[in-house]
Amino acid sequence: MSRRKLAGIIVACVVVIIVIVLVIASLTPTTEPAEFEVVSLYVSPAEARPGETVTVTVEVWNMGHERGSYDLDLIIDGLAEQSESVTLDGGEATTIAFTVRREAKRLYSIEIDGLSGSFEVVAPAQLVVSDLTISPTKVEPGDEIEISALVVNVGDLQGAKSLELMVNDESTTVEVSLGPGESTTVVFTLTQEIEGAYEVWLEGLSGSFEVLKPTTKVGGIIDKNTTWTLADSPYEITATVQIPEGVTLTIEPGVTVTRPTSGDMFLLHGEIHAHGTPDNKITFDGGGNSNFFSAKGSYAHTFLAVRHAIIRNGLSFWPPTGHEQYGHFHLRDSMLENVVRYSYVRYPEKDVYIERSIFRNSAGFSVGHSEASIYIRWNRFESRPSLPEYMDYWVENWAAYGGQTIVQYNSFLNAGELALRLPSGYSNAAMLATHNYWGTTDEEIIQQMIYDQNTDITSAGYIGYVPFLTEPHSDTP
Repeated sequence: MSRRKLAGIIVACVVVIIVIVLVIASLTPTTEPAEFEVVSLYVSPAEARPGETVTVTVEVWNMGHERGSYDLDLIIDGLAEQSESVTLDGGEATTIAFTVRREAKRLYSIEIDGLSGSFEVVAPAQLVVSDLTISPTKVEPGDEIEISALVVNVGDLQGAKSLELMVNDESTTVEVSLGPGESTTVVFTLTQEIEGAYEVWLEGLSGSFEVLKPTTKVGGIIDKNTTWTLADSPYEITATVQIPEGVTLTIEPGVTVTRPTSGDMFLLHGEIHAHGTPDNKITFDGGGNSNFFSAKGSYAHTFLAVRHAIIRNGLSFWPPTGHEQYGHFHLRDSMLENVVRYSYVRYPEKDVYIERSIFRNSAGFSVGHSEASIYIRWNRFESRPSLPEYMDYWVENWAAYGGQTIVQYNSFLNAGELALRLPSGYSNAAMLATHNYWGTTDEEIIQQMIYDQNTDITSAGYIGYVPFLTEPHSDTP
């Protein structure tokens, strides 16, 4: 065999061997090393309450063919918080979970193997109830009462609350749901038929309202003797109550009389007898805009008797009318409070008595007489409202043609404040004012409290005030 032919055979054999090796190599599987991939980062809940557990999960895949291990780091706000090692066969997957808690309310960033997320610690829903309001606080049976309160969610999450209103032993419930920062006013409307006091509670807040006895409405002319009873009290005057000559109105102890609208409570030509007791006084309330007892055009037998009464929140007790008014009155053992205009006693034909009463934030009396006397004794004069000069005193006399104005045993408690006056230009004015307590024993100060000819030479004369008391009289309230 020639050398050339042998070489060709050898080359052919080498090629065959190479082809066989390549075929065998192509038929033999390749083994890839472990290769890990981290996917699908989840954070739950995304909004957590302080101290609540937050779970952070990821899926881990071994994308290679060989078994292997991989280390995961949980990074919160750039700092490694926890580590977890996972071992997987080739092609295997698993879920890894980390749990964390935070107290501080803010946003936290999460990172695991290049994946990122976040969670926020927020305040839980907190519904706060405030500003409990009850309107009106005094009603008659069957009238509506409105009870309201403000509800605010001061938390960072949606929240709901069941509000229970308690009125005495009865409860009413309402559901309230609010988003963060939202507010609403809840309103309960109810009625009560039974008289009495009712206590109200709502979420730690409390209040009360009162169901009053039904009001007896009165007004116009009373044409026969009449008694206003405690059983029918309170009485609400809707128009001036007129008492004609020969008719008597009797008011029982404990009765309350009101006039919410302006005008005179009473127009008196007959008689009114209003005798309370020390423990069960009669109350006259002028509503801040009414006169009490007008004697316009009255006669000598017109008579008002008031004892153990509270007379408050009105204009004048015995108002000027611009007409003749010859009636008279006895006012004893009573309290006048917030009666802000002076009373005008004009030529009564019978004696007037103002005794053992208290005057608080009230105006005084301007009197003139020709037959009867005016007795003002054992009273406590405490304070007056702001008044114009022509009525800024306690007692003024402008005429004493007959009878006397006798002012004795009283206490004038505001030393230095004008108490008694004989006005300028009235030539027949006169007054006796001994045995009073002036809130001081300094005669210079006492003289400042008296307006007479010592102050103004056009005054009719001098008011005698000596002797005076160095302390209140024992019979003065």
